[in-house]
Amino acid sequence: MLAIVLEAVVRIGKRALRNATMVGIAAAAFVAIFGLGIGFPWIIAAAGLIGYAGNRMGITAFQPGGGHGAGAGKALADADSRLGAGTPAHAKVSGAWSLKVLVISLVLGSGPCWRSSRPTAAACISTSARSSRRWRW
Repeated sequence: MLAIVLEAVVRIGKRALRNATMVGIAAAAFVAIFGLGIGFPWIIAAAGLIGYAGNRMGITAFQPGGGHGAGAGKALADADSRLGAGTPAHAKVSGAWSLKVLVISLVLGSGPCWRSSRPTAAACISTSARSSRRWRW
């Protein structure tokens, strides 16, 4: 099983880690997770901030590029497709739709708080803290 995981890591690493800087960040993330016990969300946030700052400072190791290479055939323009160039009416976001999604998310997200016999802020915080311990924030 470990050999399968290591093979997957090597194959993905060859594609994603294009220079020594990226390999160094990946190695530091590995040490932080397994050596220092830092939670995965913190590692992701730190990697994002490092990448953003490196790109903004113009460091070549963080510049996007490469991609998938040139296409083999002629590209299809949006206007020539069945969807057309414009955004369909059902895909346009409105303020009312955003508000509806927000309210539904808040109701569903606060569900564990209301299951408690005492629906107070303290009960919600303790419920939230218990469920987030698995992420090691």
